[in-house]
Amino acid sequence: MKKYDILIELTEKNIEFLFNCLKIVLSRDEALKIFSHMLLRCHHNPAPFHKIIKLFPEVFTELKAENSISSTRCLRDLVELCHIQMYIHSGFPDLYEPVLKLTMETPTPALTFIKAVIEKYSSKCWGSSTPVVLSWSTREFLSMSPTKRLGLYNLSNTCYMNCTVQVLFLLDDFRRHLLKLSPSSKKILLYEMQRLFSFLLSSQRPAISPKSFYQASKPTWFNAFEQQDCVEFFSQSSVVNLNPFKLGDILKDEWYLFNDERVTYTEFMSSEKLGNYPQDTPYLLIYRMIDNKLISNAVGPQITLEQDQNFIPGRFKMEIRKDNAAFHKEEDSIITLSTGNKRKRDFDPNERGPPGSCGGGGNSSFSQIDTAGAKFIF
Repeated sequence: MKKYDILIELTEKNIEFLFNCLKIVLSRDEALKIFSHMLLRCHHNPAPFHKIIKLFPEVFTELKAENSISSTRCLRDLVELCHIQMYIHSGFPDLYEPVLKLTMETPTPALTFIKAVIEKYSSKCWGSSTPVVLSWSTREFLSMSPTKRLGLYNLSNTCYMNCTVQVLFLLDDFRRHLLKLSPSSKKILLYEMQRLFSFLLSSQRPAISPKSFYQASKPTWFNAFEQQDCVEFFSQSSVVNLNPFKLGDILKDEWYLFNDERVTYTEFMSSEKLGNYPQDTPYLLIYRMIDNKLISNAVGPQITLEQDQNFIPGRFKMEIRKDNAAFHKEEDSIITLSTGNKRKRDFDPNERGPPGSCGGGGNSSFSQIDTAGAKFIF
C-alpha cells in the first residue's frame, strides 16, 4: 500500500546506519529495537536484510570482542533476528555463508520460535505499491549459470537433496524413462519428480524451488534448520567409496559443481588445487559427466537435454509456460542496474574453496582422504 512506501524507503536508506549503531554502547539498545522492527516489517523484500550482510562480520566481531553484558545480549538477539530473516528470505545460501560461519558457536533459535515471530508480524507487514527491486547482492546469484543448467533453491538444509536430484536428472536413461511414465494418483513422489524434471528441462528461470518434491519426499523426522542433511552421509560415503576408484589422471576432466541455485563447471588441474576444496566440499556434490565422445560409437547419437523437452508430460507444459511468462514479467519490473553493478563476479574454483550450501565449516575426516586422481562415486 502507498501509505507504507515512505517507511520502506526510510528502511532501505537507513538500515546500514542503524546496524553500525550496534557497535556503540550508548545507542545499542534503541538501535537494535528500531533495526529489528524495520526488518520484521519488511517481509516482502529481502533487500534491507541483504544490505547489512556485508557489514555483519565487522559488527559481529566487535560485539564479541567487547564481551560485556550489553554486547552478549545484543549478539544473542542479532543472531536470532538473522536466522529469522534467512528463514523468511531463503534461497541465498552463498550470500548467507558469512553469517552462518560466524554464528556456528552461537545457539540457533528453534524453528517454533522462528515461526512464532513470523506469525506475530505477518499481519503487520509494510506492503509496497511498487515492484520489489532486488539488491545487487541478491541479483548476482539469480543470473543464469554459464552451464545453462538450472539450480535448485535451498529450502533450509536441503543441499544434499538438491545435489542428488541434479545427478539423477543428468542420468539420461533415468530421466527419459521417468518422464515417459504415467504415474497413478497414489505415486505422489514419482509425480513430483516428473514435475521437477520437467521444470529443470524447460523453465527459463536460473533456479527453481523444489518445494513440492521436498514436501513429498522428506522423512517425517526431518526438520529444517534443526539438523544437517548431508555432512555425515557425504563424509562417510567419501571414506568408503573414494579410495577404490583410483582411475589415473582424471583431474583434467570436466566436472559439474552443484551448489544449490548455481550449477557451474569446475576442474582440478592438480591435487594441490583439489586441496582447496575439503573445508566446504561436504556441503556439495561434485559430479563428473561422462565424456559422450568416448561412448558415442557404442550407443549412437547423443540426445541433448534440450531435445528431451519432447518427453515432458503434457500435464506440465501449460504450467511451465505460465511460469516462464510470470518470470519474464518479474524481470521487466526490475530496475536496470548501473553499468558498474552489471559486472559478474564469477567464482574461480582454482583460487579458493567453493561457497557452502547449508552452512559454514567442513568435516575434518574428509580432509584426511587422499583425493589425488580419484572420482566421487555415489
